[in-house]
Amino acid sequence: MSDPDHDRDGEPMTPPAGPFTVTRDDVEALWAAAIAEPHRHDAIAAQAEEFFGHAENPIVDDGLHVLHGLGRTDADHGASALRERRDRSRRRLAAFDVDPDGWMRAHLRGMIADHAARHGRRAARRFGATMVRQGLLFPDDVDRAVPHR
Repeated sequence: MSDPDHDRDGEPMTPPAGPFTVTRDDVEALWAAAIAEPHRHDAIAAQAEEFFGHAENPIVDDGLHVLHGLGRTDADHGASALRERRDRSRRRLAAFDVDPDGWMRAHLRGMIADHAARHGRRAARRFGATMVRQGLLFPDDVDRAVPHR
């Protein structure tokens, strides 16, 4: 029987004390456990939740959120579906690795475009201007996400 507090090598599945960063390797280990040990989904979901806010990049964070969803009963958690989600995450990580700044800017442009769809162009342009002031985007990124009429 598997111990939900330890991985297959007997190592603790709890975050270290103090500041820490969750890496893609940490999430890869959770993916492997989720696929191989479906009876541990609740423990894996709890571990993913413990890691929230400590991911090395947004794609690792997305993986944590997907794995946290293992605690829900209304989603498909079969090995095939989990492998597909893991592989999608791996592809996104590969794209991120090629150009992290470009990937992040494209991601933020998508957020601004989604904001425009929900709240209107003016609100989205204000949201984008905030990101420009924070140094996250360039003004032309906002124009690309929400073009002037």
